[in-house]
Amino acid sequence: MAIVLSKAAVLTVDTNNRFLPAADIRIEGRTIEAIGAPNSLARPGDTVIDCSEALVTPGLINVHTHAATAFFRGLADDRPREFWSAGYAVPGQERFTVAHHVSSVRAAIQA
Repeated sequence: MAIVLSKAAVLTVDTNNRFLPAADIRIEGRTIEAIGAPNSLARPGDTVIDCSEALVTPGLINVHTHAATAFFRGLADDRPREFWSAGYAVPGQERFTVAHHVSSVRAAIQA
């Protein structure tokens, strides 16, 4: 059994960056198995979700995150942008170990 997102507008990241105004997406487990014409991919027993008024986009990855410094949140939130360009660093941050950063990331994603 699969999940089929039916009749979705699909923004791809293939080599041509295609936009598909209406398509079905068949998902088995955690894998996109197929993208096809509307109403073409569902099989008996599948869960079909009407996405005719939805845009499906690829998952995005945050390549600039401060999750590892979540423990320091709020220490300088009231500072103007110019404050940061002067090279401000949180006092004691240089003593943070990898284990501290791992704990900080875990705390950040629990919210």
